[in-house]
Amino acid sequence: MDPDLVPAGGRGDRLQEAIDAAVGGDEILLNPGTYRENTYYHIDGKVLTVRSLTGPADTILDGSLSQDWTLLWSFGSTTAGPVVEGLSFKHGAHDVYPLKIYRGNSTVRNCVFEDNASDPGSGVPAVVDRGSAAFIDCRFSRNTDGAVTVSRGSASFERCLFEDNTGRATLTASAIGTPSHSISLTDCIFRGNVRTPGLGSGGGAISLGHQGLSLQIDRCTFVENDAGSRGGAIHRVWGGAGGWVRNSLFVRNTATQGGAIALEDGTTLDISNSTFVDNTGRAIWQENSQSTVTNSILRNNGPSEVQGNVAITYSNVMGGSAGTGNIDADPMFVDALNDDYRLLASSPCIDAGDTGFWAALAATTPEPLDLLGFARAGDVAAVPNTGFSVLGMTVDMGAYERPALCLGSW
Repeated sequence: MDPDLVPAGGRGDRLQEAIDAAVGGDEILLNPGTYRENTYYHIDGKVLTVRSLTGPADTILDGSLSQDWTLLWSFGSTTAGPVVEGLSFKHGAHDVYPLKIYRGNSTVRNCVFEDNASDPGSGVPAVVDRGSAAFIDCRFSRNTDGAVTVSRGSASFERCLFEDNTGRATLTASAIGTPSHSISLTDCIFRGNVRTPGLGSGGGAISLGHQGLSLQIDRCTFVENDAGSRGGAIHRVWGGAGGWVRNSLFVRNTATQGGAIALEDGTTLDISNSTFVDNTGRAIWQENSQSTVTNSILRNNGPSEVQGNVAITYSNVMGGSAGTGNIDADPMFVDALNDDYRLLASSPCIDAGDTGFWAALAATTPEPLDLLGFARAGDVAAVPNTGFSVLGMTVDMGAYERPALCLGSW
């Protein structure tokens, strides 16, 4: 179905008319243009696709800084829901939600959430409330009340960029008394996000609270996020259903406690094959919580690398750390001054990790990949195996695996 909507101040009610007339399986196509809206759109229980013909750069749903609009309210089914694709959501303001997914499952693909200027604490650009959503290839930039809030629901993010957002934490999630909910991030980047003082206790990029909510982060990058208080990149409180961080990079994030990660109040987190460099306020800070660190690199995270009950093994820790397989040596990055944290051929981190960690996950986890997508345990024959090997193969320390066939410099 093509409602032939008129851009630049045209009749916004045409979109709701198209939604009302559509049946399950229909597509509603938006022509290029800027749709300036002051209304609510409802997708109630229908499995529809709303998408642009040409992509988000020139198909813009613009709230014009209105105080009373929600661009798409998705009341979906429990098994399938609407798909929103190729749209830009801009200039929301005050206590509005440009996109709200309520009690349903939805997919948001190739969308941009940008320059939404809500009052701090009142109107985040995207909300998932007691439902679930998959965000794929989306960008969240320059929003002033964070980017996404998940309340008593689940959300996954693939290849998404979160950049220069302020206000509350860029991604906030909670799940009071609702087990089996999760936040999953793969191949995402969080860069330059700042939590405004006075809005919560921490989390420049991600803030998670309450029990029943698990966290999975794989192949993600966190650079120059600032929480002020706790968890420059990630802040987790009030227990939870556990979680893990794998194959990820944390650089120059800032907080008073936990420049990269802060955990408190009974939280657990397993960290593996990740690199922490130049974070201010320690790489990991925790209180009444428990984390494990395996196959990782922690260097120059002042005033010390970690604080609290952190169990570290097979990692390169500046200043040293008790634990099996740990070392304290220059990791020999390719070019740290230009944020290239891959390993030179002479790095002591090559073939120095615990391959048994990944072998134990083989039955339930796809083949592990590093931050660039190279297979783990790509054994370098010219380098002695100083870690724990499985079938003669040994994983490297850090977010980047040096490929077995990479000869000389990169």
